[in-house]
Amino acid sequence: MFYVGVHASYEGADKARFTKVRLLDKLGRSAGRAERFLTNNPPVQKQGLLYRAMVFVLPSTFILRNDQIQVAIKAYQCDWQTAKFHVYRLAAVNVLGKQDVWSDILTAADVPEASAPVVNEATDTVKV
Repeated sequence: MFYVGVHASYEGADKARFTKVRLLDKLGRSAGRAERFLTNNPPVQKQGLLYRAMVFVLPSTFILRNDQIQVAIKAYQCDWQTAKFHVYRLAAVNVLGKQDVWSDILTAADVPEASAPVVNEATDTVKV
């Protein structure tokens, strides 16, 4: 597994188009670095947006390619870094986060145990 830490204003898959990314950090294959990323990046309020930390767990075989980023830029009408966030989000096999930080989205999504949906099939379909 490969970990990527993100500090973003993400509010769930239904509002993915409005995401802003403050920090994107490749954490490598270390679960310990992933946990430290979540601990060292508490929620921050900036310009009316709440930025929260999450870590995407990607398959070891995943390769981020420029053409994927360019498709995401067109699909989500965003900048390069936010497009990388969307590519990582859609490729993730798991997402890590602190439950107390994400409690409002967990409650809103009525997800009993795990986490809020990271992918919404209706809005995350990219047509080329």
